Parts: sequence; structure tokens; C-alpha cells
Amino acid sequence: MFAGAILMGFAIPGSPLIPPDNPFRSEAYEKIEKIWGSRFRLDIDLYFDFDADYGYVGAKEQKKADPYSTWMYDMSSWASIMRYDPAVPIQKNTKPILYAVGENDPTFPLPVAQRVVDATTGPVDFYVLPDGKHQLMLFHTEQYSAKMLDWCRGLLKK
Repeated sequence: MFAGAILMGFAIPGSPLIPPDNPFRSEAYEKIEKIWGSRFRLDIDLYFDFDADYGYVGAKEQKKADPYSTWMYDMSSWASIMRYDPAVPIQKNTKPILYAVGENDPTFPLPVAQRVVDATTGPVDFYVLPDGKHQLMLFHTEQYSAKMLDWCRGLLKK
């Protein structure tokens, strides 16, 4: 059993960003996946601009030096996220959720993040880290960690 959740990404099944009728659930996509299988892939460094997302020139090269970074998803794996039906949809959530986003996150801009927050029921807190970019834990470790610790301690007091 869990007491709550802290979420930084907003690509949550059932949210406005991944509606139940998304194209990955279509017959046409199923045909593409059968033909291409794991050869059909998403190259992450073509999808994201790491220098912009992380807020400095050279971020992509720094990530490339990390042997544990993921650089591609096969589309079957990506599609599984888009097809996932959670046991409890966010529209029926009853557990505390803390959504966190950087004020200047180009991947999940505030209006996009706000749409997901607004679609979530239950006790929901929305934390916007001032001047934050995309990777809060990586680039704003102290501020982000302090907020998460305070939030978790607040749950324990209830």
C-alpha cells in the first residue's frame, strides 16, 4: 500500500496528454507495429533538445558520455505506455499526489502540466520550481529534495 505519489512527468495514461482514444490504440498502428516490430523506434536525441531542456550548451554531449542513458525506445515499448489502463484512473484518484514541474520546462510547459493537474481528482498539490528546467532532481537537487521531503513529512503527520 502506498500513501501518495510524487510525479514529475505528465505523460500519464488517462491524462489529457494520453487520452484513451490515442493513435497507439488504433488498428492502423497495430499494423505498423506488426510489420516493423522493434525496428520501429523513437530516437530520444532527435525528439528532445537536451541543451534547451537542461538549460546549458553541452548537455547533450554530457548525456552521451553517460553509459547508462537511454537513447532510444522501441515503439512497442512506447506504445505500451500509451495503451496502459491504470487500475485507478487519475479522474478517480483518492491518494495524495504532488506534481512537480520547473517553471521553464520546455518539455512540459506550465499550461500543459496544469491540464494534467486539473484532470486529477483527490488531494493534489502542484509545485512549480521557480526558474526550473526539465530535470528538477538533476539540476535543482537541493530545492527539489527539500520540497519533496517537506511534502512526505506532511503526509506522515496526517
